[in-house]
Amino acid sequence: MDKLLNQHNKFIIMKHLIFCIILTFSLFYLEAQVKPVSLAGEWRFEIADANNQAFARVLSGKIQLPGTIDDAGLGSKNTSKP
Repeated sequence: MDKLLNQHNKFIIMKHLIFCIILTFSLFYLEAQVKPVSLAGEWRFEIADANNQAFARVLSGKIQLPGTIDDAGLGSKNTSKP
């Protein structure tokens, strides 16, 4: 009887191990299928204070991405070193 239980436990452990291996490889496969989305292009934006409800209207400013507001000459100059 002990031998039968031992074989049954080994079977269950092996079944769980195989499931985990298949799950791991499936997740790696799905991760490899994700393609990046480019944000390049012209975007509308506005430099606003925390109380301004810019989300409630069409934004008047435009910026080209990739780029920064410094590159576009917008806003206050960033003098911080990287």
